[in-house]
Amino acid sequence: MVIRGKITRPLPAPLPMIVRKSWLKILGVTFQENPSMWDMHLDELMSKACSRMYIIRICKYYGFSRKELDLLFHSLILSIIVFGIEVWGCASYSKYLSQIDKLLKRAYKYGYLMYQVSIVDILNNKDRDLWEKITTDPNHALQVLLPPSRQLELRNRGHEYELPRVRTE
Repeated sequence: MVIRGKITRPLPAPLPMIVRKSWLKILGVTFQENPSMWDMHLDELMSKACSRMYIIRICKYYGFSRKELDLLFHSLILSIIVFGIEVWGCASYSKYLSQIDKLLKRAYKYGYLMYQVSIVDILNNKDRDLWEKITTDPNHALQVLLPPSRQLELRNRGHEYELPRVRTE
């Protein structure tokens, strides 16, 4: 996999002793050549989650309470689902995120969760938390990417930033 910006130069010839891969794993998130494809990452994530569901099923068999099962589910399964969701959460709902929703509904049905959760709600909460961190911390690394603050007090937009004018002609 070759990562490059807007450079249009042709790629160099591959070296015979180095095999080019079609994917790259960084901090547990698997990136593929097509940025909108998350097949490898979601397959690995679902495989881990399903194998850990077995652990919770055994714990339920041994008489763990629903509260303890909920704590186990949050620490064993939901933690791997939520990790890096800001990066891969933009994936297509019908193709990728619906699989996670089915897993969460199954966990609630089996009594592993005390309340039903949705991947869309989790994603919205994480996005909101990230936005709050970026906008409230002046030393945040992404702060420099924000547009300048607006000077006029107009209607409330939920943020204080001046949006750029975009023409779609």
